[in-house]
Amino acid sequence: MGPAKTKYREITNTDAKLGRVLGYEFEFEALVKSRKRNADVAFSSLNKLWFKGIAVSEKRKLRIYTATVLPHFVHTGGAVILRQVDLDQLDARHRHHLRRLLGVFYPEKISSQALYARAKTIPISIFLLQARWRLFGHILRGDKNLPANRIMLTLLSRRGGHGQPVKKPTWKGGKKKLLHKVLQEDLALLDDDERTQHFDVLEFKDDHDLVQIREVAQARDRWKTSVQALVDAAMAKWTARDTHIIERQRRAQERLAEREARRQRPTRPKPHAPNTKQAKRREASAAKTYAAGQTRGGGKGPRKLKPSTYKKPTEPRSTSSSTSAFFAPRPKK
Repeated sequence: MGPAKTKYREITNTDAKLGRVLGYEFEFEALVKSRKRNADVAFSSLNKLWFKGIAVSEKRKLRIYTATVLPHFVHTGGAVILRQVDLDQLDARHRHHLRRLLGVFYPEKISSQALYARAKTIPISIFLLQARWRLFGHILRGDKNLPANRIMLTLLSRRGGHGQPVKKPTWKGGKKKLLHKVLQEDLALLDDDERTQHFDVLEFKDDHDLVQIREVAQARDRWKTSVQALVDAAMAKWTARDTHIIERQRRAQERLAEREARRQRPTRPKPHAPNTKQAKRREASAAKTYAAGQTRGGGKGPRKLKPSTYKKPTEPRSTSSSTSAFFAPRPKK
């Protein structure tokens, strides 16, 4: 320290998260939550424009939304790898904004496909796919000594720089989503003829495929057409999946309606399953009851009476004078 210093200060290292420095979240849930939150804040800041009846056309509102809110969903989209459940959440929040912007509120309804057709846009998941392939094309057209090009070539080469086969990465848990795996999944949206036509490859698995795709990327117009073919194929797949979801929801609603109708309909109690032993006992009891002439247990057989011991007298009984006088007829006056 210099002689002019009058105070001793200690310099310590402070830990900083890489995501905070770069403005990027590396966890799926945190990334999706932050993007939805930022998009909601940007959308709410223009509520006067969306809802106060300002004389602005629908087309201009969509242009303003694309310039102010949409970037919060798709920024750094070329380097974002998300799960399907996370992509569905971003698509749902995007559709929520579009419905509010276009003034579609309950009880009015509009399907997702009709909403995208009216807004002339595509889902966020397809925006991210488009950004990924555009960035990939920029990297391929760059210098071969760029770190991204060298790392990709090393990753896909059959033999590494040390002359030995590249070891497959291993980790605990499920497999990670790597960039070349995601690019291979995107290429699988096209059939073999379209992949050969647009990218001159059938798959993206080794360094030879990377060299072929790099040659295609040198022509910007052809690369733009190839990326648009991928976007169209992804949109067709999304439409088919949405149609399947709608049909499944319709069948579920029909099942719920049928179940509710059966619940409200009066039903007769179902008879108990017959028991063989009890049935035999009931038959034996009924037979005894019928034979004995009893009414117990629902028997209707005739009651057998004991023989009577009464004997009819041969001579009339003598009555007393008082009794005969009592029953004697009265004289007429």
